[in-house]
Amino acid sequence: MLRRRSADSWAIAIAGDAVAIVVFAVIGRANRFLAGRADVIATGFSVTLVAVSEFGRNVRENGSAGNDHGRATTMFAMGKGIAGGRVLTKNWVGLARENLEAGQDLKVTLDFRDVLAEIVQNRLANPNLSLVFPTWTPTMLGVTR
Repeated sequence: MLRRRSADSWAIAIAGDAVAIVVFAVIGRANRFLAGRADVIATGFSVTLVAVSEFGRNVRENGSAGNDHGRATTMFAMGKGIAGGRVLTKNWVGLARENLEAGQDLKVTLDFRDVLAEIVQNRLANPNLSLVFPTWTPTMLGVTR
């Protein structure tokens, strides 16, 4: 279980999960670092930051008061050239149990490759998306401006 304690810290109660404690500590330091440089990232330099987890989390708590790996995850994009200030999803159905895959996992509504392909093409000026994502035909979502 993870609870927000204050603007810059988290209370972590995960039974025996030392790795999670370290991960959340690193995320907290990264959050403080980026918060102190948001004006530089957003306007001062040609920087685009993308953060994504390689796995999702199960919606329901497991027997150890934590979450098992799930399917859907979250992704953050920020910086110059990113059309931010919103949440992108397709056909969001909510967290009711009947809307979850197998009654426990968020449904994947966007493919991370769509977001990354648009950033590669528009921020890195690389139109060769078939070389970067050889088996994927991206859908542009308006992530960049």
